[in-house]
Amino acid sequence: MRHWTRIGRALAVASLAAVLLGVLGGTAGRVAADDDPGSGAAGQATDVGTLAVPASGFPGIYLAGDAENYDKETYHLDGGMRTFYWAMLEPNKGDYRWYHVDDWLAAEAAKGKKAAITFSTYNGRLAGGIAVPSWVWAEAPTAVVNIGPCDPGQWGCSPDGIWRVPRYWHSAYQDRYRTFINAFAARYRDDPRIAWIGIGVGIYGETKPCDTDDIPALKSAGLDSLTWVSAVNAITQIYIDAFSVGGQLRKPLLLQAAPFFDAQWERPLFRLYAIQRGVGISANGLFADWNNSTYTCPNVPSGTCPRYTDCMANQENCAGYFDQIIHYSNTVPIAFETYDYMIPTVTDVYWGLINGLDKHVDYFRLAPDLFMNTTTKAPRPENLALIDWARKWVGVTKETTPSVWVALREHREPYYGTSYCPEKGNYDFWLYQNDNIPGGRTVPEIGQANTCIDANGNRGVACTYPAVNTALGSAKESWVTRRTDQNTGNPYMWFNVDNGYIYNQTVPVTITVTYFDYGTDTWQLDYDSTSGLKTAYPLGSSVPYVQKTNSRTWKQAVFVLSDIRFNDSLAGNPTTYPADFRLNCRGDGNEWVHFVEVAKRAAAPAVEISLHYGWNLISLPVNPSTPYTAQSLLNEINAQGGSAVEVDRWLPTADWGAYILGGPFPDFPIELGKGYFVKCNAPSTWRVTGEPVTTPVPISFSAGWNLIAIPSSDSYTAWTLFDAINAQGGSAQEIDRWYNGGWDITLNFPRFNNFPIEKGKAYFVKCAGSSTFTP
Repeated sequence: MRHWTRIGRALAVASLAAVLLGVLGGTAGRVAADDDPGSGAAGQATDVGTLAVPASGFPGIYLAGDAENYDKETYHLDGGMRTFYWAMLEPNKGDYRWYHVDDWLAAEAAKGKKAAITFSTYNGRLAGGIAVPSWVWAEAPTAVVNIGPCDPGQWGCSPDGIWRVPRYWHSAYQDRYRTFINAFAARYRDDPRIAWIGIGVGIYGETKPCDTDDIPALKSAGLDSLTWVSAVNAITQIYIDAFSVGGQLRKPLLLQAAPFFDAQWERPLFRLYAIQRGVGISANGLFADWNNSTYTCPNVPSGTCPRYTDCMANQENCAGYFDQIIHYSNTVPIAFETYDYMIPTVTDVYWGLINGLDKHVDYFRLAPDLFMNTTTKAPRPENLALIDWARKWVGVTKETTPSVWVALREHREPYYGTSYCPEKGNYDFWLYQNDNIPGGRTVPEIGQANTCIDANGNRGVACTYPAVNTALGSAKESWVTRRTDQNTGNPYMWFNVDNGYIYNQTVPVTITVTYFDYGTDTWQLDYDSTSGLKTAYPLGSSVPYVQKTNSRTWKQAVFVLSDIRFNDSLAGNPTTYPADFRLNCRGDGNEWVHFVEVAKRAAAPAVEISLHYGWNLISLPVNPSTPYTAQSLLNEINAQGGSAVEVDRWLPTADWGAYILGGPFPDFPIELGKGYFVKCNAPSTWRVTGEPVTTPVPISFSAGWNLIAIPSSDSYTAWTLFDAINAQGGSAQEIDRWYNGGWDITLNFPRFNNFPIEKGKAYFVKCAGSSTFTP
């Protein structure tokens, strides 16, 4: 769980134009009237820095609209979220129907789920209308705006035939709403079953007051942008005051701050007010890509969000959908809500989740239709698999994340119309790919031409950018990717790990590269090692490069490194061009890369193999990060105090090939699944480190004798190995082991002398014909 840092005064906006002082600080905005009995000024804005976000908010996957208490295991949930209406919980003044909440909390807890609660006092023309109790406007008519007549039979129309919208900015509304929220908080702010609270402001609880068609009526009633911002801030303050004890928030609060009333510049003002006071942001809308996402203010470095005083010349700057989310995700909790209509395909779900993770989300609040067929309740396994994949990165910090990664992409055009301030570049999670380093300018491409979306939401529209490469196909990874561009002198992709994850340390890591296997060329991974520039060996390979096979599928190459430095210096200038490793296309063809992941790993424990005087029949029990040759094997044994002088291998010609230390014989690789005789002049112990072999190594048998090993399992005996080989079409007849300086044999028929098949040892298997065996 992210432990959000205390918010300091440095975030305060101290010099806004005087007209905005009442919006961001001082008295939280409200309008009093002569007939308003009001209780004095609304709660004073808490001094910036006096509140800290609770350290435990139970991040994860929450099903939004969980009134039915869906099963945790069936739908792979961490929690459920439900929106409660003021009218439901207090239908009569002071008559609190808490049993609605209590029953739901008990049901969620019985399913082993955490609960999240949001509020709404207005649900629009399509979802039920006003959710303010009727006693409120009976007692204080100025608490609502009478929009006009409606059919009492219409959902959301009041029984008297008047359509009403809350007058959010008026004290008649705020005072009564405050009393209700105070009562709720007094009962539930310390309830351990509740993970977090969504602040209920406007329509559906969000930061827009009503449907667009009703905005003119609210303007006529006195609402303008500054008044709206002031009202949002006042309601935010109501929640802060209610859920705080001794200046400390007792629950994480999230302002549902995606929309705005009349002007986009409202958004940073009410978001910043919340952030300054330890309140998080929930953006209730998430897509695979988006427009109107980020802004850069004049005279400010690209990619930064300055103090909002710098934006006042053009107030819409820094008002993008993601601006405050990106810049303050390490400060306050972040949530995203999304639905099937927003991310309707597996590809959309995949990239939508990555988009949220790129913003370091703490809570995914996902609609039921993403988990299931809402009619039959049958799970959607394709979506559940992706949600499970994303879960491990939800709510983590640089200190607690299981890995860092970057998904290589670019904004697609058109995406819901013409591009307007889209989010450019990759989605990254504390791993960065840098196009600005010389030789590393990449090219974005997409796999299908007619897969874009017009302004009306119609899919199947021709894409104008990035360029289409039909060879990439229709896989989710091919929706958008990047490639090297060797023809323009750009054979590299440069990568840099965030210094908050690893810096200036030699930490063992696993690097996994998801690449498109297109063509029969090669690529390699170069890195800055403790001894300088070095090329990594792919796990399981005896050569320092990846050989492609033109399968036209997405594959993964894994590299296990124990000597990478992580000091940003691979490209020569850590300040200007920080880089820790790079992908190198080797000049024989371009490489398409989708996803690169770096994960810390514990140093692999050493496996000990006892070596006796004379001959020892051994094999690799693990997958070493740097492959061995006969020479390097002898060198390592002797560096550990041994006295190995010769390695012999069994050749396909049924003969021995020898490498003698210091002799003129050709060196050869030491491979997994094969056995080797090692001659020693004295007993010793060889300690070999590497990754456990979890994927079985296929073994090819030919007629006659075969010298083999099984590094992936210790479960076989000689007799069960006979059975397994022959069950796969083999014809094994005899197995021999080297034991106490001589041969120990067993036959398939008649069977006698069973013995274990052990990792680190090797065995001769005699076969009547050729076959392939996968342990």
